[in-house]
Amino acid sequence: MSERSPAAASYRVEVSGWDAQDGFFVEKTTLEWDESGEKRVLLRSQVASGAVVFVRLLDPSGRQAIPVAYHVLGVGRAEVRGTYEIQIAPVRQNRDVQPRADTMITNSTGDED
Repeated sequence: MSERSPAAASYRVEVSGWDAQDGFFVEKTTLEWDESGEKRVLLRSQVASGAVVFVRLLDPSGRQAIPVAYHVLGVGRAEVRGTYEIQIAPVRQNRDVQPRADTMITNSTGDED
Protein backbone atom coordinates (compact mmCIF):
# COMPACT_ATOMS: atom_id res chain seq x y z
CA MET A 1 0.00 0.00 0.00
CA SER A 2 1.05 3.54 -0.38
CA GLU A 3 2.67 5.78 2.22
CA ARG A 4 0.92 5.53 5.56
CA SER A 5 -0.18 8.71 7.35
CA PRO A 6 0.26 9.09 11.11
CA ALA A 7 -3.51 8.94 11.70
CA ALA A 8 -3.96 5.69 9.76
CA ALA A 9 -4.76 2.46 11.59
CA SER A 10 -4.10 -1.09 10.49
CA TYR A 11 -5.79 -4.33 11.51
CA ARG A 12 -5.08 -7.97 10.72
CA VAL A 13 -8.10 -9.36 8.87
CA GLU A 14 -9.30 -12.29 6.83
CA VAL A 15 -10.93 -11.38 3.50
CA SER A 16 -13.10 -13.85 1.60
CA GLY A 17 -15.35 -13.78 -1.43
CA TRP A 18 -15.38 -14.65 -5.11
CA ASP A 19 -12.61 -13.48 -7.39
CA ALA A 20 -12.93 -12.15 -10.93
CA GLN A 21 -12.91 -15.75 -12.27
CA ASP A 22 -15.75 -16.80 -9.90
CA GLY A 23 -13.41 -18.81 -7.68
CA PHE A 24 -13.85 -18.61 -3.91
CA PHE A 25 -10.85 -17.22 -2.01
CA VAL A 26 -9.83 -16.62 1.60
CA GLU A 27 -6.78 -14.48 2.39
CA LYS A 28 -5.22 -13.10 5.54
CA THR A 29 -4.01 -9.54 5.09
CA THR A 30 -3.93 -6.10 6.69
CA LEU A 31 -6.77 -3.59 6.52
CA GLU A 32 -5.52 0.01 6.33
CA TRP A 33 -8.02 2.61 7.55
CA ASP A 34 -6.99 6.25 7.07
CA GLU A 35 -8.19 9.42 8.77
CA SER A 36 -10.60 10.19 5.90
CA GLY A 37 -12.34 6.85 6.47
CA GLU A 38 -11.01 5.10 3.36
CA LYS A 39 -10.32 1.40 3.82
CA ARG A 40 -7.86 -0.61 1.71
CA VAL A 41 -6.50 -4.14 1.64
CA LEU A 42 -3.86 -5.88 -0.45
CA LEU A 43 -5.00 -9.14 -2.03
CA ARG A 44 -3.34 -11.74 -4.24
CA SER A 45 -6.78 -12.57 -5.66
CA GLN A 46 -8.09 -10.25 -8.34
CA VAL A 47 -11.61 -9.07 -7.58
CA ALA A 48 -13.90 -6.98 -9.71
CA SER A 49 -14.92 -3.45 -8.85
CA GLY A 50 -18.46 -3.63 -7.46
CA ALA A 51 -17.99 -7.12 -6.00
CA VAL A 52 -18.85 -7.92 -2.40
CA VAL A 53 -16.17 -9.30 -0.07
CA PHE A 54 -16.38 -10.32 3.57
CA VAL A 55 -13.89 -8.97 6.09
CA ARG A 56 -13.36 -10.61 9.48
CA LEU A 57 -11.13 -9.10 12.15
CA LEU A 58 -8.45 -11.54 13.33
CA ASP A 59 -8.57 -11.24 17.10
CA PRO A 60 -5.24 -12.07 18.79
CA SER A 61 -7.17 -13.60 21.71
CA GLY A 62 -8.56 -16.25 19.36
CA ARG A 63 -12.21 -15.14 19.57
CA GLN A 64 -14.08 -15.51 16.29
CA ALA A 65 -15.29 -12.18 14.90
CA ILE A 66 -18.32 -12.05 12.60
CA PRO A 67 -17.49 -11.25 8.94
CA VAL A 68 -18.78 -7.91 7.65
CA ALA A 69 -19.83 -7.37 4.03
CA TYR A 70 -17.97 -4.71 2.01
CA HIS A 71 -18.36 -3.41 -1.55
CA VAL A 72 -15.23 -3.21 -3.66
CA LEU A 73 -15.02 0.44 -4.74
CA GLY A 74 -11.82 0.25 -6.73
CA VAL A 75 -9.05 -2.11 -7.77
CA GLY A 76 -5.51 -1.08 -8.60
CA ARG A 77 -2.09 -2.66 -8.99
CA ALA A 78 -0.15 -2.51 -5.77
CA GLU A 79 3.55 -1.78 -5.44
CA VAL A 80 4.03 -5.28 -4.03
CA ARG A 81 4.42 -7.64 -6.99
CA GLY A 82 1.46 -9.92 -7.66
CA THR A 83 -1.00 -8.11 -5.42
CA TYR A 84 -3.93 -5.79 -5.95
CA GLU A 85 -4.82 -2.78 -3.83
CA ILE A 86 -8.55 -2.94 -3.12
CA GLN A 87 -10.54 0.01 -1.82
CA ILE A 88 -13.62 -1.13 0.13
CA ALA A 89 -16.63 0.41 1.88
CA PRO A 90 -19.23 -1.26 4.13
CA VAL A 91 -22.40 -2.54 2.49
CA ARG A 92 -25.23 -0.50 3.94
CA GLN A 93 -28.60 -2.11 4.51
CA ASN A 94 -31.51 0.04 3.39
CA ARG A 95 -33.84 -0.18 6.38
CA ASP A 96 -36.61 1.72 4.55
CA VAL A 97 -37.17 -1.08 2.03
CA GLN A 98 -39.83 -3.58 3.10
CA PRO A 99 -39.85 -7.11 1.62
CA ARG A 100 -42.51 -7.73 -0.98
CA ALA A 101 -45.25 -10.15 0.08
CA ASP A 102 -44.67 -12.40 -2.94
CA THR A 103 -41.02 -12.96 -1.93
CA MET A 104 -41.71 -13.88 1.68
CA ILE A 105 -41.49 -17.52 2.79
CA THR A 106 -44.85 -19.03 3.59
CA ASN A 107 -45.91 -22.32 5.14
CA SER A 108 -46.61 -24.48 2.11
CA THR A 109 -47.18 -27.78 3.99
CA GLY A 110 -50.81 -27.01 4.66
CA ASP A 111 -50.37 -27.57 8.40
CA GLU A 112 -52.52 -25.22 10.41
CA ASP A 113 -52.13 -24.48 14.14
